[in-house]
Amino acid sequence: MSLLEYLREDPACRDLAAGAVHAVGPALDDPDPLPVGACLDEWANLLAGRMPLPWNTHKALDALNDLLFRELGFGNRDAVLNLHLGFVHVRAEFEGDG
Repeated sequence: MSLLEYLREDPACRDLAAGAVHAVGPALDDPDPLPVGACLDEWANLLAGRMPLPWNTHKALDALNDLLFRELGFGNRDAVLNLHLGFVHVRAEFEGDG
């Protein structure tokens, strides 16, 4: 499905991950948004269990940075590729992180 077709079905783009996958679909081997959404859900669940209670913005950002840059390995060397959601998901699957 192209991004245009997706936006015709869901003009509000309620599923941002699906919209992102459809936007870069031609560059992907498998433009199915479901695996990407599942990967993002898994990462969100990992992060949710690390959020500080009571809430503390600085500690929450520390937990997010720790997950993204230490555990999942997203760093400055990959900054451009990390902007491409499909590559992030494919790389995570290849490396066994997602």
